[in-house]
Amino acid sequence: MAYNTSHPLVLTSCRSDLADDRASRKLQDFYSYYSRWYGKNGNLPREKYIFPIDKEELARLDILHKFFFVVRKNNLFSASLDVEQPLRVLDLGTGTGIWAIELSEKYPHMHVQGLDFNMIQPKMIPRTMTPPKPFDLEGSWETVDLDWDFMHVRTLFGSIQNWPDLYKNMIVLVASAICPCSLTLLTP
Repeated sequence: MAYNTSHPLVLTSCRSDLADDRASRKLQDFYSYYSRWYGKNGNLPREKYIFPIDKEELARLDILHKFFFVVRKNNLFSASLDVEQPLRVLDLGTGTGIWAIELSEKYPHMHVQGLDFNMIQPKMIPRTMTPPKPFDLEGSWETVDLDWDFMHVRTLFGSIQNWPDLYKNMIVLVASAICPCSLTLLTP
């Protein structure tokens, strides 16, 4: 069996009867060692989210969360919110869920909900937090509850193709909210 060097995942063989099984095993070994998974079980198209969703990427996202936390002087957000109120907080593109989880732990009287197209969040979440729901930010927003006091959007680079439409949907959601004091925090 010879490796085709023009592409590292292409295997060629002159004896297909014996090599097929060996080639598929080698390919599986190579892929499991060097792979990066895109989407849960590898089923998310790369054009939807350009970064892999594996241990390394989840760790990177959590490090970014820590970076923003430190930059904000150990605050989860920079907006001026009355944190004593039982606010309803929506985390759009929640990712690993770390921001929503920490917000729920710090302010257990708040209602926190995360939305993301890939359900990679931990199963164990604070009792005060609503489990994250699958949601495509570039899809229809008809199913999104309108009653939110605060919307959080952060580090969505690589997952949004049409930013103007996302902003429009968020503005429409805020404008139609029951609470006229809704606030949106965007962190590029």
